Amino acid sequence: MHSYFSTQTVPEADRLQFWNDLVRKTYVNLEIKPRSREPFFGSIEVEPLGYTELSIVDSCQQLVRRKFLNTSANENDLYMLVLQARSCGVLRQDHREVKLTPGHWALIDSTRPYEIFGSGHFRHLVMSIPKSYLSKWQHNAKHITAIDLLLKLPLGTVVSEHLNLLFKNLNKVYAEERLLIGESVLNLVSGALMNALINNKDEVRLSEGNRVEVIKSYIHRHIRDPELSVNSIALALNVSKRYIHKLFEGQDIGVSEYVRNIRLENCHRELQSAAADHRAITEIALKWGFNSPSHFSTLFKKRFGRGPRDVRNQA
Repeated sequence: MHSYFSTQTVPEADRLQFWNDLVRKTYVNLEIKPRSREPFFGSIEVEPLGYTELSIVDSCQQLVRRKFLNTSANENDLYMLVLQARSCGVLRQDHREVKLTPGHWALIDSTRPYEIFGSGHFRHLVMSIPKSYLSKWQHNAKHITAIDLLLKLPLGTVVSEHLNLLFKNLNKVYAEERLLIGESVLNLVSGALMNALINNKDEVRLSEGNRVEVIKSYIHRHIRDPELSVNSIALALNVSKRYIHKLFEGQDIGVSEYVRNIRLENCHRELQSAAADHRAITEIALKWGFNSPSHFSTLFKKRFGRGPRDVRNQA
């Protein structure tokens, strides 16, 4: 549900306190210090979008500070993607500092100490991302906070332009489309961030096991795409196919077999579900990324010892 809040709705003497309360309610417990002599003003526009939430922050020059770790059950565990839309800003976290100008963006972990300085009459576009959505690699996210990700990533410009366009057209998005669009933008952003983790060799010291988990996470998010392959994964994460194969040498199976097994297991699960009785076997196979019904049946029987129709009939 769309929400809009502004300090213009309260007396000037009460605006700073109103703003503090509003920011804490919308994001996390923060300390705000104005850095301008002009009368204080600020507004926040909030748009839920499936599992994520988009917001537009307009305000005057100020320092926003998170001074302590999140230990409260009342606060959400979030990453915040901050995209500079007007003026400039400075983000600080994990002993790094990044200056953002319009179009540039960075990641902040809202559960740990950080600072955001908004200069002049600034505007931030903020995407709130539940940590649970990025659970497979969140323990390494501290290596890519407070970095200019527009410059750092091959997909940096794509993310920036996509989010700018989305923010401008949110009023045209129907309620029934929001979940799908939210998942789409989360997939785009998570793919870009995974790319940052794999390629940020100066900052990140990921073990081979953790790098494999990043790749597996990408596979799970794109498992329904029939074009998913070693080649498409390598292109998306900006690594070589040889590198991916090398990482999977320490696994029980190779990357292509891993993709195939995940697809087969999803099909097997759905064929055993009463909720999917109305779906044709071919429809289920296509849903999970197979593009040849006969090839799917052969692989399925080899994997489970029974054909898909037998599994459905015996469920």
